[in-house]
Amino acid sequence: MATLSLRLTTNGGKFKGRLVVECATRENGKTLKRHYKVVQGLQSPSYSPECWNEKEGLFISGPNAVQNNHVTKLLLYGLQEFIDTGSYSDGRQLYDAYDYSKAHPEAAPSATFGEFLESIMEKLKAEGRSSNIEQYTTLYHALTGVNKKVVNRPKHFTPPYYNGMRLFDIPIRAISNRHFIAFGDWIKDVKKGAGYRNLMTTFKAVISKAHQQELTSNTLTYKFKANMPIKALSGHTAKEKIRAKGESITILTEAEFAAFERFDILKIAPPQQRFQELLQIYKDLVLLLYYTRSRPADVISLRHGKEYDEESHTIIYTPRKLSSRINAKGRPCCVTLQLPKQAVAIINKYKGRSKGGYLLPLPMNEREWDIPTEFPTWYVRVKNVEQRINQYLKKIAVALNLEVKDLSLYDFRHSAITHAVRAGENVFMVAQQAGTSVNNIERYYYNAVR
Repeated sequence: MATLSLRLTTNGGKFKGRLVVECATRENGKTLKRHYKVVQGLQSPSYSPECWNEKEGLFISGPNAVQNNHVTKLLLYGLQEFIDTGSYSDGRQLYDAYDYSKAHPEAAPSATFGEFLESIMEKLKAEGRSSNIEQYTTLYHALTGVNKKVVNRPKHFTPPYYNGMRLFDIPIRAISNRHFIAFGDWIKDVKKGAGYRNLMTTFKAVISKAHQQELTSNTLTYKFKANMPIKALSGHTAKEKIRAKGESITILTEAEFAAFERFDILKIAPPQQRFQELLQIYKDLVLLLYYTRSRPADVISLRHGKEYDEESHTIIYTPRKLSSRINAKGRPCCVTLQLPKQAVAIINKYKGRSKGGYLLPLPMNEREWDIPTEFPTWYVRVKNVEQRINQYLKKIAVALNLEVKDLSLYDFRHSAITHAVRAGENVFMVAQQAGTSVNNIERYYYNAVR
């Protein structure tokens, strides 16, 4: 029996030089034929080795990398949905069926999660059940990345994704526990746990309704209540709060961090020199984050001659999260850091390599950003960098057999602050250097157990 498989390529027959989806028809391990579909809707794509990874089928750099990857993921997901739910002898039949469904939406195999959620909201609105619609509206705003509380000036944030695709755009029949767990993790990370129980309950209710309507055979069995974020403990001392919350804050022990410092990044790097160099920059960004106890977005945006003074090896900057706050003297809140020799060595290694004047020559720092006016674009680039680094950190965690398997950038900030407090440093000074408060250290950063 013939099977169909999909991949993205820029070497598709007569379409060479354009990005296409290749559908290969195989039988008994042999490829019988290939058909191609040009990817539409890309924004100024570049297929140079620095911007496009042919093997992985991903845009890895460039001004529109995130948006273009979203377009390709959506197309591949849609085509794979047709393969999984239909019967096609080759790519031509598959593409014809897919194109017909786009022209005639009622013929599509299933609605997306977002479309089904919208249909629930429309039905409740038509029935005049405004009290019941609120919970679904809250979920809708979370999935689309909009803060509903700010009516005239809505605040946008990164919506939840799974494998590079917005949960909002995933077909309802494909939603499973994997997506449910990813959504819960997103609430804890992006929304700091706010509304966790209500959002997770509503998410599960949507899938239950889809199951009742036979739009999906999946049911959600993940026990999300057992993994709810720990709330503030009223009536306890700060020390008791730290002890109670310590187990929920992931960190590396000092020995594990030392092993990370020694780890040869080439062990997990692709063979191409460009990627090997990029992974070394990623590792140095993580180390610089630890040495400065800063947030990833702040480390990425530090510049020579502005935030960093080369002669004194000092960094003075306003953390992004504190940019709107004013201190007692009527000035923006600033952090002053005297850098250790390890941080200075990293900065000197890359001196003069960023066209934008930044400390680290990341692809996104090939230009100088005007962050106040370009914040949305800059923020998306930062999140893309963080996502890619986190992918490699998980591989390093496996290679080093770390206890924290789901290793991420923020674990290094947690670790740096915890190690400093344990070493006897003044907690108020640590909070000031980290651009946070003693209360937040107790709640979010300090691990009293590991």
